[in-house]
Amino acid sequence: MTSAIQVKELNKYIKKYIAMDYLLANVTVEGEITDLTKHSNGNYYLTLKDDGARVRAVVYYTDVARLGHDPKNGDHVYANGAVSVFERDASLTYFIRKLELAGVGTAMEAFLALKDKLQEEGLFEKKQGKIPYFPQKVGIVTSKDGAAIEDIINVLTRRNPAVEIVLYPALVQGDRAPDELLAGMNYFEKSDVDVVVLTRGGGAYEDLQAFNDETLARFVASMSKPVISAVGHEIDYVITDYVSDLRAPTPSSAAELVARSHEELITQCELTLGTLRSMMLDKIKRCKNDVIPLKPVLNRAVATKRYMIRSQLNFGYSALRNFPHQGASRHRELELERRYLEKLIQAKPVVARQTLRVYKDRLNLPQVSKTHRTLQNAVKSLNAAVHSKNHLSYKRRLAASKAVMDAALNRTSEAYHIKLQALSMADYGKKLAQKMASRQTHLTQVFTDAQLMWHRDLGDKETALRATYHKLARHSFSNAYVKSSEGTILRSAKDAKVKDQVTIVFYDGSVTSEILKVGDQHE
Repeated sequence: MTSAIQVKELNKYIKKYIAMDYLLANVTVEGEITDLTKHSNGNYYLTLKDDGARVRAVVYYTDVARLGHDPKNGDHVYANGAVSVFERDASLTYFIRKLELAGVGTAMEAFLALKDKLQEEGLFEKKQGKIPYFPQKVGIVTSKDGAAIEDIINVLTRRNPAVEIVLYPALVQGDRAPDELLAGMNYFEKSDVDVVVLTRGGGAYEDLQAFNDETLARFVASMSKPVISAVGHEIDYVITDYVSDLRAPTPSSAAELVARSHEELITQCELTLGTLRSMMLDKIKRCKNDVIPLKPVLNRAVATKRYMIRSQLNFGYSALRNFPHQGASRHRELELERRYLEKLIQAKPVVARQTLRVYKDRLNLPQVSKTHRTLQNAVKSLNAAVHSKNHLSYKRRLAASKAVMDAALNRTSEAYHIKLQALSMADYGKKLAQKMASRQTHLTQVFTDAQLMWHRDLGDKETALRATYHKLARHSFSNAYVKSSEGTILRSAKDAKVKDQVTIVFYDGSVTSEILKVGDQHE
């Protein structure tokens, strides 16, 4: 067919034909902005749509400054510009020169109304940030043929291959999409996954409406499993972004939030280790600063304790050296006391015998016989006087005889009293001798027991002091003590006087010196 034309000629003709239409060169269109992209070159790329159609549009950077407001998705606008066709693909593009805001579009109005309703009910106030730090099993609800699942699998496999991935395939756009998405979320709510990712790739604003479903949003808000919403691109917002635990700008970002890389974990561990090391060093430094002021106090306490131990050991050593002399002196005292008791016991019977001899000498038995004879003669005279007729002579003789009898009786009574005293004294001397003998036996036994106990106690003390002395010799403390010229041990510097002669006794010898100065321990 020789009359056929090429594709580029067709596209060129269409572009020329449209450019010749003066109506299309300056036309005003009413519609809703969607798929708005603000490019880094300054151009705005968007789509104008209504209920039945859509058209791609561009606002060049030279016209952006004259728009009068910053457009956004969902704005209902009146756009003025020209229509043209790109020859390469014959795509129709509306070049906007002016843009006037007419209100909010129908889809955006429904989105905002649902958002306000759920926010008033408190569904947006779920606790955020409860995503597990090391999830082992991840559930994903998205299309099995979309790019989102491929991006998530690639990122998770690269960052942490140990994470298990479970996919619930579901439609992500269309009339049945909300029901299938809801079924997938319900499935993972009853499973053992650690976190659920609700995601899809980018698309037109109308393609994301399944994620603005009210029933789906309420179920996501009520789930006990943590949910990450990653729908569309970074500029796209849907209702599930607000009711989930975490929003991710893209599916790849969601995978990065779920699985932390090995490098990130190592870095985190190193940071934690560094923090712990710094805290430990700070703690050690603070403890060191707290201990430094206590060092002088501890040194003084140690020096005082050392001085007390040295003094006690020196005193024990001195007592050990002096104890034999003290024991010998005590032995001599006990020996003198024993001898005195023995002399006293021996002297008591001698004194008793001497006393008895004196009383015996006083007792003159011939005199008693003479008195008896005198009494007999007096009686005879009395009898003779009774038979005498001379009454006066009788009375005189009677009085004389009575006087003689009284004197004789008194002498006899005194003699017998002396005899009785002598006899009593002799009996007392005998009993005293027996008592003294018993006392001597008892004192001898007591002295023997005391001497045995003293020797045993002396041996124990000598053994203990010698052990103390040997313990003292093994320590690094000084085991010397100071004696005055009188032989007494100086216990304090206050006992010393200038120019006194003192002797310093060591365990292996002694040194005699003169005191030049007496001061306290701080001088």
